[in-house]
Amino acid sequence: MTRNIRGAALLAGLLLGQAASAIEYDTAAAHEVDVSGGKIVLLRHARQEKDLSCKSGMVGVVGHEGDTIKVGDTVKYQDYTLPVGVIEVHTFREDISWDGNTVVKKGESVCLIAGDRKALPFDDDCSALWLRVDNCKPLN
Repeated sequence: MTRNIRGAALLAGLLLGQAASAIEYDTAAAHEVDVSGGKIVLLRHARQEKDLSCKSGMVGVVGHEGDTIKVGDTVKYQDYTLPVGVIEVHTFREDISWDGNTVVKKGESVCLIAGDRKALPFDDDCSALWLRVDNCKPLN
């Protein structure tokens, strides 16, 4: 599947909350991915107390034993437990820069890993919890 995203919703999940006007990438589902080449970051999208707005941000960098993550695994970080139910591999068709720095190069992949599709940061439901893995590689 090829997507052309306008706005910041997806990019917030993929690239640390930075906005962009248009990003072109291909998406594929994976059952297992090699995570040895990149940083694994746990991110959260949650409703603010006494407010109608949502806040997105990094929870922390996850130390993971092993070189792969697959559907059926469980990833833990401090008080968070993330059962792996869905893995999306997003491969970018162009370099993406922010504030003069290249954050993703053409051909690189970023994986989004969550318990299910609803736990990914695509909707405005304020209840997303997911992993972002830079430089991941699908194994299936």
